[in-house]
Formats: sequence, C-alpha cells, structure tokens
Amino acid sequence: MSRWQGAAAVAVSVIALASITGCAGGPSASQPIGDGAPSSSAPTTQAPATQAPATQAPAGGGDATCEAWSGKPGVVRVFCTGPATAKLTVDGKEAALSGGECEALGTTVAFNLGVVTSDLPAGTTKPNYLGIIIDTSGKAATSVAYTVGGTADVVLKAKTSLAADGKSGTLTGDSMTTNAKVSITYNCG
Repeated sequence: MSRWQGAAAVAVSVIALASITGCAGGPSASQPIGDGAPSSSAPTTQAPATQAPATQAPAGGGDATCEAWSGKPGVVRVFCTGPATAKLTVDGKEAALSGGECEALGTTVAFNLGVVTSDLPAGTTKPNYLGIIIDTSGKAATSVAYTVGGTADVVLKAKTSLAADGKSGTLTGDSMTTNAKVSITYNCG
C-alpha cells in the first residue's frame, strides 16, 4: 500500500470513527450545508480575513476555503488541489465540492476531498470532507464518510453505480445518524 493510500484509509477511518463515537449529527431541515470555511470562537482557529464566510454557497476544496485549514490545530490532512469533484446531497440539500484526489491500487480506489480533522479546538466548525473507498471488483463502495455544514456522518447501505475503473460513479444510501437520504456523484477527474 502506498503512503497516500495509507493516508486515505486513515482519513476515511478518522471520519467514520468520529461519527460512530458521537461526534456527529445530521443537518436539520433548516440548516443549509455550509462551505466548510474555518469558523471558531477561538482566535487561533479563525480563517484569514480573505476567507469566505461559512454562510456562503458551498465552495468545497481546491481554493482558499480548503487550503486555509492546512496546518491548523486538529487538521490531519487536506485534499484541496486535485482534479476530483463531487456533488453531495443530504436530505435534499446539495453541496458541490472540488479539489479532491484519487488513488488506485489493484481493485481499490480511494477518493478524498476536503479536510480530514481530529480533535478540533472547542467551538470550531468542522470543514467539509468526503471520503470513499471503492472496490472495483465488487462494484461497491466499502466505506463512505462525509462532513458538511460542520456535521460528520457515514453512509449506510450504499447502492452504487460505478464506472468500470471505479473512478467515477453515483452512490445513494442513508445517513447513519439521521437516516436522511444521501446521494453522491463523484469523479476523479
């Protein structure tokens, strides 16, 4: 396994573990999916003055929104500058994300987009992230974790429609914490 794939597997595992251990909840009907811009009451984690506010339309990775997180306390890794894109819809609310990376090894494709976090300072809103592990031999997503609008979750019972190489596709399933309908269209670029 390459260093990158090890990091990708860790990224998905970190998000899944955070969701399972009670660090997650689903977006409510009145809560729009945010852009994942850093926001906090703690001065050490505030975004630079040029950072877009979290109330703007989702910007995803590939820009200062994602890259502003690099080196911040609690940030494990950022996936901001690659060609991968995704559209994530949770309970009817859509977020368009870009700047992700894909790595293929054998029959496994790891898709990561956004910011992987662990133990962010109190009051810090989690940034957007999407991680998918795809088994191309079984044409299935074996792990799907996401964070949007500050809320981390995992997709259960994911049904997939994948390209033969697994580098693009559509997944649908249910949110683990809220049972909301989740739909993801991704492309490695």
